[in-house]
Amino acid sequence: APTLFTPKTQPSTYSVLTAKITGKHSGVAVIKLDSFRLNVSFDFEAHPDSYGVPGSEFTAVDITQLTVNEITDVNGKSYNDFTEFEDIRNINGLLKGFIERNKLVEA
Repeated sequence: APTLFTPKTQPSTYSVLTAKITGKHSGVAVIKLDSFRLNVSFDFEAHPDSYGVPGSEFTAVDITQLTVNEITDVNGKSYNDFTEFEDIRNINGLLKGFIERNKLVEA
C-alpha cells in the first residue's frame, strides 16, 4: 500500500489580540501564534481605495516592515524569534485586514 504523506506539524493559527497605531506610518500589535504571544512593531503605508462603486471607499493599508520584538508563552516565558517568512507574511495580511476593518487609519 502507498505511504500517506503526513505533515510534521499542523498549520499555524494566527489572530490579532491588540493593534495600536503609534505614528503616522507605524504601530504595535500583539499577535497570537498558536499558543504563543508575539509583541510586534510594524510600519505601513496607507492609501485611499474603493471597490469601484460609490460609497465603497476605504483606506487600504500595506504593511511594509514587521519586527518581532518578543515572543512569550502562556506562562510569560520568553523565546527567541522562531518565526519564518510564511509566518511574517500571514501576520502582515492579518494586520492589514484588522487595521482596514477597524478603520484604524485614514489616508
